[in-house]
Order: sequence, then C-alpha cells, then structure tokens
Amino acid sequence: MTDLRQQALKLVEEMPEKNLLALLKLIQEQNLNPPKRKIDIEKYAGSAGDLFGSVEKVENYIKELRDDREF
Repeated sequence: MTDLRQQALKLVEEMPEKNLLALLKLIQEQNLNPPKRKIDIEKYAGSAGDLFGSVEKVENYIKELRDDREF
C-alpha cells in the first residue's frame, strides 16, 4: 500500500461519522467527472482563417443552430 493511500485511510478513520457521507459523495463526483483539460484557445486563434467575417454572422449562425434543435 502506498504512503499516500495510508495517509488517506488514516484521515478517513479519524473523521467523524457524520462527515463520511459528504466525503463519499465528493469522491464519487470526482471519479465520475474528472477535471477537464484546459485548452489554450489563443494557440488556435486564426488557424482556420476568417470563417464568418463578422461578429454578427457568428451570432446569426448560433441563432440558426438553436432554431434547428428539436424539442
């Protein structure tokens, strides 16, 4: 057993029972929703050229996408 795992187990053993449920939920959330990788958008800025030409065209495109959704 690793030292880190032993430290974690010791902390859990010392924790009051009333806090164990909160800890368990937190651990489960972390396992189900691992942290997302941060993407540096600046790195890719301009790599596709000027696809829309203006902010207004981008906004219109997004509005059209929303209108196409089925409910």
